[in-house]
Amino acid sequence: MFNELDTVRLITPLPEEGLSAGAVSAIVAIWGDEELYEIEFTDGAHTLAFVPVAPDKLALVEKFTLSRESITADEIISQIQQIKDRGWRGVLSVRRDYSVPRHRG
Repeated sequence: MFNELDTVRLITPLPEEGLSAGAVSAIVAIWGDEELYEIEFTDGAHTLAFVPVAPDKLALVEKFTLSRESITADEIISQIQQIKDRGWRGVLSVRRDYSVPRHRG
């Protein structure tokens, strides 16, 4: 259904997390057989919540697609560090440059 780093929108509010319907963010992990998606919600600068969300509460905004034919391990490590350092802003910068397809197995 969704992949890591896809941009998604909440279609139902999560009041216990302080999140309203329409909040947009990125998938940072997939749990089980796509039973839950770990979503990082931010205010643009700070992480507001890491929340596991069921797929029926999400709508796809944009698929994360490959924009380069090759990528080195050092580039991947650099991009992961950006995500750790900058949260959502890091994901946005990665989205502009790379997309690594999710491998299932």
